[in-house]
Amino acid sequence: NYSELGAGSLGDVTLMRGVYKWTTDLLIPANVVLSGSSSDVWIFQTTKNFTMNSGTRIQLNGGATTKNIFWQVAGTVTLETGAHLEGIVLSQTAITLQKAASANGGLFAQTAVDLNNNTVIKAFPVGIAAYGAGTPGCHGTIGMNVNGPAVVDSPDFAFVCSNAPQSSL
Repeated sequence: NYSELGAGSLGDVTLMRGVYKWTTDLLIPANVVLSGSSSDVWIFQTTKNFTMNSGTRIQLNGGATTKNIFWQVAGTVTLETGAHLEGIVLSQTAITLQKAASANGGLFAQTAVDLNNNTVIKAFPVGIAAYGAGTPGCHGTIGMNVNGPAVVDSPDFAFVCSNAPQSSL
């Protein structure tokens, strides 16, 4: 387990499996490599926001797989223009992918997932979801906003809304 690694700024590093925790914002200003086997698991947790700078990438090495990477964020998640993320994102608030940002995995937020000319390749049957306490039928304060084309890799992709109470991250 690792706590407060890089004081919340990770870039030009190779990380082995483990649980990484921050009580600060998490920023990725340069590429990050996750190196390990197909059975290794990475869990990244922050009590604040998570941002990937423009053009940065999460890269996998040595057999690491997207389905074993988890980003648990209490605040907002922002992938700036052209950034690429690997893993499953669980945001207590919103996820925003700026123009040409991409994700290989899943995007799950309690309020909104905003896409702008993005590609999302899912790691399991549901690739993007927004959960919250809005009214039935996904009205109110939750939802998904798409600005421009959004490409998803499979016909069984689904946008899911739930009005069930959610536990805090």
